[in-house]
Amino acid sequence: MHVLRNFANPFKTGVTFNICELQLYAANATENSEYNAVPGMKEAVDNMNALMKISASKIANNTATQADIDALAAAIKAVNDLYIDREALDAQLAQVLADANGLYNAALGSREVLVTDASQFSANCQSMND
Repeated sequence: MHVLRNFANPFKTGVTFNICELQLYAANATENSEYNAVPGMKEAVDNMNALMKISASKIANNTATQADIDALAAAIKAVNDLYIDREALDAQLAQVLADANGLYNAALGSREVLVTDASQFSANCQSMND
């Protein structure tokens, strides 16, 4: 069964997309990027990029070999091996944040009931009933 998907009016669906929201940036690595900050990353990325350019021409000329594929796969692996494991880092940072919040809450809060009766409160003002 063929389902025809018509354009839905964004005023009815609330879903919109404008091409002006798409932003493309030049691929210039900053001084603090992994490209420059991680030892060996610059060399690994530059090697991978060079092999990609060579591979593109070999693919276009239909002259790529298994050795070319293996070399490119090894270059890609070398770059991937140097990247920071962001999931593990995020998990560690989430645990540090949870621990810090626990310490903060324990430091501010008391586990003892300090106020047991309203008579413990006093004010420096005249009652409205007076």
